[in-house]
Amino acid sequence: MKTHAADHPKVLMFDLDGTLIDRNGALFGQVAGAMGYARSSRRLVEQVQPERCVIELLRSLTERYRLVLVSNGSPGTQRGKLRRAGLNAFFHTVVISGEVGVAKPDPAIFHHACCKADCQVDDVVMMVGDDVHSDIQSAASLGIPTCWISRGRALPVLAVVPTFTIDSVLAVEEVMSCSKPAS
Repeated sequence: MKTHAADHPKVLMFDLDGTLIDRNGALFGQVAGAMGYARSSRRLVEQVQPERCVIELLRSLTERYRLVLVSNGSPGTQRGKLRRAGLNAFFHTVVISGEVGVAKPDPAIFHHACCKADCQVDDVVMMVGDDVHSDIQSAASLGIPTCWISRGRALPVLAVVPTFTIDSVLAVEEVMSCSKPAS
């Protein structure tokens, strides 16, 4: 993984569930395979499958950005999904709410992620996520440009308007090439 100069890294933040991995598909697989059994985070992790196109996207983005993951959830489950999906090696920093005691939409988790990634909020060129409230509104409240993964959904009434809206995370590279993030 390439790194950027410590004085002015370009940081690209991502959410995990619903953004980089198909959490709904994993949940469906867990339910379909275990009807009547109690939900197990281990089973949920086992349902996560690597997606080659997401791996290639992150590999390409690491050439230009310091990637930071900001995710809500329990550390074991989130880190297990990240490993199972084959994505952990692409992230300079991983911040999981269950490890830091604060969760999105609290903007403090973004400050914590920046501190851990040795950068400033102003160094974050984009937050990419699928949840308008937790990912988009909270990042926008700090002045971070946002990219909402809509998956064809309409923007909810009264929601903060994201900087960019795309149907799939696979369009992030195109968005980044069109945007003019501050250097």
